[in-house]
Amino acid sequence: MKRIWISTDLFAAACTTSNKPVSTSPDAKPTTPAFTAYVHGRLAKADLAEAQAAHDQVAAGGEAPAKANGDEGHHVFLGIGAPVQVKLDEFLAVDEWQTLEGAQAVYGDPGFQAGFSSLFAEPVAPELYRRRPDWVTWGDLKPVANGQQYWVMTVKGHLAKGTEEENRIAHDAVAGGFQAAAEQAGDIAHVPHVGIDDPRIFFNVDVSVNLDGMLGVLSDPQFQQSFGALFDAPPEVHIYRSTNWKQW
Repeated sequence: MKRIWISTDLFAAACTTSNKPVSTSPDAKPTTPAFTAYVHGRLAKADLAEAQAAHDQVAAGGEAPAKANGDEGHHVFLGIGAPVQVKLDEFLAVDEWQTLEGAQAVYGDPGFQAGFSSLFAEPVAPELYRRRPDWVTWGDLKPVANGQQYWVMTVKGHLAKGTEEENRIAHDAVAGGFQAAAEQAGDIAHVPHVGIDDPRIFFNVDVSVNLDGMLGVLSDPQFQQSFGALFDAPPEVHIYRSTNWKQW
């Protein structure tokens, strides 16, 4: 059985680039986000109130240009610390993009780097992934209603099979086979992605309203065996809690 790592290296995202959107045809506008940015890093400020104030100021200034370029969601989380090996209070943002070009325009703008470099202890860089709604999927990445506390689990790893179709079939067998148990344990979303240039790079976000339920599924030996077999090396698994930081 392959071992699953639970770790945390993290980041943040938003923007201070131009309000001018990239050129896209209105007829071709996706009905749902087609790409997701995984942006994570260690916060520069140890005081969370100070870190939040700094982030919220930059995010507020970047919201309009980000939305103009197709950013439909900027969701902000912090690491949970114990009971898993995740550094407490490390930062994660998940941004939902209509187009790859829009995301690249924002993240490639010098204003983005200037606005966000001060938020983190080390340099950060967003990672972009293509959503695969044709793989077994449920729910979405929208925040839970009524401000309820929730948690996300991110998974990043290199898939074992040689082709994308083989990996889809393998993923769907595992995700579909454990969907009922995951949902019963509080999992309300499972959103798989693959790499832009390498479709064997897998990135996934699960959303749960029950941390204990999420940890229970993750620690189940049968799940670990089936899940680990999807990859050719142990994937990175991180868990974060929702926040009231500036987001949309």
